[in-house]
Amino acid sequence: MQTAPPQTFIYVLKLKPPFQNPESWDEATQKIATDHWQYFIDLKAKNQLVLAGRTAYPVDDKRIFGIAIIYASTQAIAEQIMHNDPAIVNHLMEAELHPFSIAVPL
Repeated sequence: MQTAPPQTFIYVLKLKPPFQNPESWDEATQKIATDHWQYFIDLKAKNQLVLAGRTAYPVDDKRIFGIAIIYASTQAIAEQIMHNDPAIVNHLMEAELHPFSIAVPL
């Protein structure tokens, strides 16, 4: 069985309202954020992550958002990758997935 060539997707992440206040970040919230970062490191090691990052606004700025550009053979697998992100699993962030075309690679 031949595997489908990888497709590119982007998921856009936004902090859920309760976490837009920096004072609400306790040790458990910080652990989720650390696990979220480690998840991206692990995806990169498996060549499933192109890049990830966030806007440089403060946490309490409504314009803040992050992105993850990923490779997956299908949209269903891309959705699985997104939904397995610890920030999503633990309700720190919400995310929206989109097909994505890279115009100028890194």
